[in-house]
Amino acid sequence: MSSTPTPTALASPLLPAAYVGTWSGTMNQTRPPASSYPMTMTLQAAGIGSEIGDVSYPTVLCTTKLILRSADPQAVTADEQVVTGQCLDGTFTLQLSGGTMTATWRSPTGEVGATASLTASP
Repeated sequence: MSSTPTPTALASPLLPAAYVGTWSGTMNQTRPPASSYPMTMTLQAAGIGSEIGDVSYPTVLCTTKLILRSADPQAVTADEQVVTGQCLDGTFTLQLSGGTMTATWRSPTGEVGATASLTASP
């Protein structure tokens, strides 16, 4: 009697379901020049290394895509890559608390450059 081996591939961690959706708020840039501007972040379920969504900054005419770097119940980290406009590439750390998502943006050197408090769009 022969047996067929059962695949044991490990599933890549996914973006937690609570993060999926469209989030809006104001980005508060702390690195010079300091400023504030609206942003909308749209997230979808995907695994590590995959595109999980995009960010739009309508008043600075910039759009970016997000690539999932890590995900666990406490925080999500995603690399932000510029698609259009004059924004900078960086990394977002996302954390949920109640119905609010805090987004902390870091430059490629790790310096915190901006933060946002985002709420889910209906």
